[in-house]
Formats: sequence, structure tokens, C-alpha cells
Amino acid sequence: MSWKHHHVITFNGTFDTRKGTSKLYKTRSLSEIWGMSPGAVPKTDACAIIPSSYNDPEAREHKLQREKGSFCCICLDIDKGNHELGLIGSLVVEFFGPDVATLIYSSSSATENDKKYRAIIPLEQQLHYGEWLRLTEACYAFMGENGVICDPALARAGQPVFLPNVPPDKRDHNGQPMFYLSEQREGVGAILTAGVAPQWLVMLQKEKETTQAAYDAAKRSRRVQPKIGGGSIKEFNHANPLSNLLSAYGYEQSPFNERDWRSPYQTSNSYATRVFTDDAGSDYFVTLSGSDAVAGVGKKSGSGYYWGDSFDLFVHFQHGGDFHAALKAASNSKTDVIPPQPGRFRFRTAKELSQLPPVQWLIRGILPAEGVAAIYGQPGSGKSFFVLDMMGAVARGDLWCERKTRQCAGTYIGLEGEAGLAQRVRANENRWGPLPLALRFTTDRLNLMTAQDIEDIAGEIKRIGGGNGVICIDTLNGASPGADENDSKDMGVIIEAAKLLRHKVGGLIILIHHTGKDAKKGLRGHSSLLAALDVVIEISKNNGQFSWQMKKSKDGRDDHNGAFRLETVDLGCDEADEPVTSCVIVMEQGVRPISKPFSPAIQQAVEAYVAVAPTLGKFESMRLVGVPAEAWRQEFYQISIADSQEARKKAFQRAQTDLLKRGVLSRIGDLYLLTIPATADIQPSLHVVGQAIAGSSMLGMRDNSGTVPGQSQGHAAGQDRTSP
Repeated sequence: MSWKHHHVITFNGTFDTRKGTSKLYKTRSLSEIWGMSPGAVPKTDACAIIPSSYNDPEAREHKLQREKGSFCCICLDIDKGNHELGLIGSLVVEFFGPDVATLIYSSSSATENDKKYRAIIPLEQQLHYGEWLRLTEACYAFMGENGVICDPALARAGQPVFLPNVPPDKRDHNGQPMFYLSEQREGVGAILTAGVAPQWLVMLQKEKETTQAAYDAAKRSRRVQPKIGGGSIKEFNHANPLSNLLSAYGYEQSPFNERDWRSPYQTSNSYATRVFTDDAGSDYFVTLSGSDAVAGVGKKSGSGYYWGDSFDLFVHFQHGGDFHAALKAASNSKTDVIPPQPGRFRFRTAKELSQLPPVQWLIRGILPAEGVAAIYGQPGSGKSFFVLDMMGAVARGDLWCERKTRQCAGTYIGLEGEAGLAQRVRANENRWGPLPLALRFTTDRLNLMTAQDIEDIAGEIKRIGGGNGVICIDTLNGASPGADENDSKDMGVIIEAAKLLRHKVGGLIILIHHTGKDAKKGLRGHSSLLAALDVVIEISKNNGQFSWQMKKSKDGRDDHNGAFRLETVDLGCDEADEPVTSCVIVMEQGVRPISKPFSPAIQQAVEAYVAVAPTLGKFESMRLVGVPAEAWRQEFYQISIADSQEARKKAFQRAQTDLLKRGVLSRIGDLYLLTIPATADIQPSLHVVGQAIAGSSMLGMRDNSGTVPGQSQGHAAGQDRTSP
């Protein structure tokens, strides 16, 4: 592993500098850093590094590191959020890939109640500053999207990174650390093509290009400022700093970049408004938010982007877009204007309403991006499996019932059995592949009847990055202990609680509920529940046949329906050697296609997998449970058309990662299991071979998760999620 031989410059404390001398900074290999124990000195004397091998006497200068530095690792500084160590590690692995080496440790000021971390991720090959910065920014953006805020200061070329150290005042009388956490993983160095890093690099590059285009368009559109009585708009802007007005009008400043803001009109988590400074030192903003464009914030440039200054905010928020009224108000008052905070009620004209964007969907035509929905049915009808299937598709960005989804974060609050939920999740991952970290689960008690619980759960969901996503409460009854569902007052409290949670967190709330004694009458409880919901879906089980039907869709069609089956998934055995199983949803109608075509490398990877599976795969009860990674890799190398061993290695890693991301490949230890029908999208011949492997035994279905599938006919291992 070449990363272990990379050297970084090192020094002791903030004031240890070689500037103005001829002495080079000392260097230390990353392998030495991986083996070091935490120091025991004050922070001002603690050992620190700069993640670059350039060690001239001026090496702590940001400018020189940008020009001459060769960077060896990505560093994270996480001082906020009080996160668990495991979360940091899992996010790093998701971003850089499952085999990446990592070193994560508590910072010197961390305590048990205020956990803080630094992380070092080695690079397999050293990068020049530009590439290193791109990868660092992409990593920080990914971490932030998942609720972990990284201090952007470490993206500066010459910023010190303090190594493990527990100062004397953080140690007990025996000299032992009162608090220190660390996690060290051996593995490969990070590369630009592993994990989800490639997607985030592309996404950030597109965002930068779009922002630059908007900046250029706004710069071309800067108008000559008209006079305001005895002064000018320029004087108004000088007296009212743009950042003050943005804050006063409800904009939220980004924790990553002080120039980025989130508009009060936005429904997404992004910071789509950026502040720029022109050559004369005046600030102005450019917004990429479609909601801002609809609302009419600022002026439209020739390229379609909206931009403005302090006075434009004053025009919009205090004078409803009336430029002349704002001009008159500013002329007749002091130049500095303290804007009132936005009121509780926002009024729009008919024209403004007509210009609002159409309904946004999580699942096209089925689940809206915002609102409160209920999915209900009798016990044993598969409600929880059905909702988990939906949320898994949304979290992965997959199609669901041949309908497009909008990928977003999810929170599943399971209140009717931790073990059963864990088995359902395992079954879903075994069948469809790993669930993204953006989908989180909790089985802690939640009471919608208490305001504190709503406040607490909303805060936690936003803290982990789950805002403006989808939240499932399983079940409504479990979340309202002691409530009388037939009483209009109690049901009113429950409805308002669900709406309040949606208001605080954003996105869609899904309530899993039951039918009443008479299933034909629909949702159990007071009729006010049905009236308050945006979407209602009924899950039914009749004579062993499962189906779903849209009962209400406030903003869409209510005639959607479909059939599905519950397919058993084996999960191994428990401590008593008894089989453990659960189920997954398989739609009976339509096919769930892969969202992108397979590349030649992926086709070769699947062909190699199918070639070695019959002879080198591991079977249990005549059922394929996986293929060893090394056997698969060597077969790929034999058939790959790449022109070098290194190229073949990279091609296999990319293909393997892509298959994992698509959800058609799962990993258990050193074994990989491919969802064989995915090969039908490659070549019919491979599909036939795949069926021969997967169909070597028809297994009787069994389920001990609390729901009986109602089918005696088994299904071949690896069958696709939908059947024709």
C-alpha cells in the first residue's frame, strides 16, 4: 500500500515555525502516524501536520502550499453535533469505499457529552492542490448532507491538523485520559473513483459551473443605480449590509461557507443564494433557487438567473416588489432601514400563486414530497414491508413500480418491535442491496400527544440530516398511547401533531395505521383523520393475494393500484440454530429496470461472476449464497479487455462499486451475491446461465417475522423485485 510511505510535514504547536530560516520542516510517514499513541502535552505544544510533503521553511504559507504542495491525505475536523464515533466511520467508508484506511480520534477538547473528532484518510496517490481541494470539498459536502458538519478551515492548503493528544488537564490523577475515542482501519488509500466520491465530484463541479454562469450573468446585468432623493441606492446598500438584511428577512447562513445562504422560500436543504463582491467592494447576491425566481426575489439577468442587492431585498420583502414604493420609503426616511422580521402569514396574489411550481413528488403520482399520508390495512397485510420497500426505493433513488422517485433522506420510527424491524431491514438489504446511510431507523418511544416529544424528534431528525425527506411512523397507535382514536378531540391532537412535525422538519410524514372492525369502512378512528390526510393507500390481503389501492390523493389521481407478493428471505439461524427469515415486497406487475445502462466493464464483471459461480461459489442447501471476491476478480482479469493489470484492477473496482450502488449486488464478508435477473439487461445468454445457477433448488417459503406470506410456492434465489 503506497500510502504508508507518503510523508507529511510535522511541527510542534502553533508557534513552531521555520519561516525566515534555512531549516526544513521535519516529515513523518503516514505509517508512523497510524501507529502513534495520543500525546500528553498542552495543545499549544501538540504535534501537528500539514497533509502535504512540501517541507521548505515557508511551507506553512497557504499560498506556497497551493502552488507547490503535494497532498497525501484528506483531513476532517468535526467539532459540532456530538456524534457517535461509528457514524463518522461509516460515512467515511461510504464516501471513499469499503476498503479505505481511516484514522479517527477525539480532539483534545472533546468530552463524553461533547464529542469532537479529527479524521485522516490517506490518499493512494498524492494529489496536487486543485484535485485535493475538489475531493476535500466533495467529502465535506457529503458529510454535511448526512448531518455531520466539517470545519471548512481544514480545506485551506496550509492549515495545521493536530494529531492525537490528550492534554494533562484532560487526564486523571493516574495520567490516564478521562475521555478519548479512536478508530483505526487498515486498508487501501483513497482514490477518486471509489465509493460515492465520483458522483459528488461531478455534482459539485456542475454546481460550480452553474454558480459561475449565474455570477457572470449577474455581473453583465448590473444596472446604473437610480437616485433616492438626496442619496442613492448605492448609499442605501452601504448603510444596510447585505448579510444583515439576509439574516433579518429569514435567510439561513451555511455552516460551510459564510457567503452561501438558504432562502426562506426554499424547500430543499441546499444553500442556493451566494453573495459576491464587485470591484468597487459592494456586495450583491445571486440565487439559483427556482422558488426565489417564482417569488420574484431580485432582478432577472439575460441568462435567466436572479440577482440583487440590499435594496432589492428591501423592495421585495418590505414593499411586495413595488420598486417605486420602496424608493419613496427610502427617500422619506433614514438611509439605514431595520426591516421587520417576516410575519407569520404570507400573502400572494393570484398571479403569484399561478407561478408557483407544480406539486413535487417523492414517487411520481403516488407520494407527494410534502404532506401527511397514511398507509393502512389489516394485521398481516404487509403494511410495514410495503412502506419499507417504498422508503428503500426513495433512499436509493430507484424506480418504484416503474415510477420515478426523488432521492432523499428518510427516517423510520418503528414502535412495534425492534427485532422484527431489524429482520425486515436485513431482508431488504439482502434482496435489493445496502440501504443508504441517509435512511435512518429508531425504535425509541415517541408520543405524538406530547409537545416535548415532537420538539425532540424534530431536532434529532434535522441534526442527522433527515430534514425535507420522508418520515414513517409505524404505527399511529403506537405513537399515541392512551389516545381514543374514535374521539374527535384526541384525533385532532394527533393530526395537528403530525402536521407540526412536518412543519418543523419538512417533507412527507407517513402514518402506518389499521382498519377498524369493519375493514370496508377504511381507516380506524374518527373521520377527521381521512379528511386531514393528503394521501391514503389501503393494503389488502384476500385469499392469500396481496394488493394496494390508492384511496385518496389530494393532488393526484386516486385510481392507482397494484398487486404484490411477500417473498421470504433467509437470514441464517439464531443461537438455537433455528432458521431466521423475513420478507420483501415483489410487485406482480411491471418490471423495475435499472436506472442506467450497464457499461462494458460491468457486463464483463457479471459475465465473470456467472462463469465462476457454479464451481467456486458457496452454496447452502443447493442455494447460491455468494462468490468469493478473489475468484471473481481473477476471472474478470482473464476476460477483461483492459490493456494493463492496473487498468483491469481499476475497471473491476469500478464495476463492483457500481453494482453495489445499483442495489443488484450485496456483500457478506468476502462473499458477493449478485441479483441474477439483472443480467437480463446485459445479454439473454447470461440470463439463462444465471437462472440455471439461481434455480438449482426451489425453496419452500418460511417467515418468522410475524407475517405469513400466504404462499406455499417458493421462488428462485435472486429473483427480481418485480415479475412480469
